[in-house]
Amino acid sequence: DGPGSVLQSTERRDHRDPQPRKPAQLHEADRDHGPEREAHRSEEGEERVARTTALPLTDAHGVRGARRVEGRAADAPDHQEENERREARSPTEEGAGTDTRYGTFSLVLDYQHKFNNMHSVSAGLDYFVDNSLKETYPEGNGKNSLIGIHAGYDFMFWRITTLVHGGTYITEKLGKDALFLRPAIRYDLNKWAYAQVGLKTIGFAADWVEFGIGIKPFRW
Repeated sequence: DGPGSVLQSTERRDHRDPQPRKPAQLHEADRDHGPEREAHRSEEGEERVARTTALPLTDAHGVRGARRVEGRAADAPDHQEENERREARSPTEEGAGTDTRYGTFSLVLDYQHKFNNMHSVSAGLDYFVDNSLKETYPEGNGKNSLIGIHAGYDFMFWRITTLVHGGTYITEKLGKDALFLRPAIRYDLNKWAYAQVGLKTIGFAADWVEFGIGIKPFRW
């Protein structure tokens, strides 16, 4: 009975694996598939890095953060230089490109000399109030007003006057450029009043939009 039981066990093993591979053959097969497995693992690693990469964000208050994807966050190297430029902005650029709004006011006193019914020149004084200066220029110790002078050319046709004036500040600039421009369009409501829409600039960049009503109390 002993040899018979051994033979029966041998037959079951042969039925389960008729041609068992030798250990050397197993190692050789693993080596054949090794490069393919490494390439597959590399592709999976790249996909995992792409899924977990997050773009750095900077909010209106300068607080940095990162968008989270699949519970992980990472700064993209391509955007580090852009964030450094944002952090290095000058005080006058603070709040640029955001939804922050500040109140402004312009008071203009003009003298206009007409050469004829189409051409004239103007010169005068400006008084500006810019409430953003309290935050963008803390060195001003809360100052928010400036006084300037200007001069320019006016082209008149019918009731419409197109004007371009340039000026500078005679008080402390409070972080602004020394020169400003005012391109504007004026519409005469009657002989004594007009409406005007214009753009006050910092150098050649927009500062704020001006719109209002003017009067002509004197005529010579």
